[in-house]
Amino acid sequence: MTTKASRRKPTTDTTASASTDHPKRTAKTKGVGRGKGRGKARPKSHPAARRMAQQSEAPATAPTPTPTMSQHLGSFREAYTKVKGATGQASAHCGDDLASLLVGLGPTEVVALASKLLNLDLARDYSHLNPGQRRMNAGNRLRGAVRAGRLTLSKIETASRQARAA
Repeated sequence: MTTKASRRKPTTDTTASASTDHPKRTAKTKGVGRGKGRGKARPKSHPAARRMAQQSEAPATAPTPTPTMSQHLGSFREAYTKVKGATGQASAHCGDDLASLLVGLGPTEVVALASKLLNLDLARDYSHLNPGQRRMNAGNRLRGAVRAGRLTLSKIETASRQARAA
């Protein structure tokens, strides 16, 4: 009975290096042909080859500086209206009619107002959030209901007046 090793043809490859176990793998071909970026060069018509050629031909220009995060956020802060919050501290809002109606109401009042008008238990739903996030989410729920036509600003206005009076 013959084994696989005895059935193999003897190799006559003289370029095989002594460090490789494989008879056909040579030092010249070792590691070539597998993985991205190795092996054959891409043809000039390949999109990546064209992109690389364009990049090498492009004149060196100074890159435009990207704004820092504070500069980027600052451009949005300019659009906000500055007001005094329910506690008397400085606050800001987007300036729409709903935000103007809710000025002066604290987080618990806005959540209670939204819960009453939307027939939801937002105090329970938002109990894991901090007070500012509760107020913001409740206000966004009201804003969405106004956009969808389920609520009107006049109805919110009368309910907010009742909340302030209480």
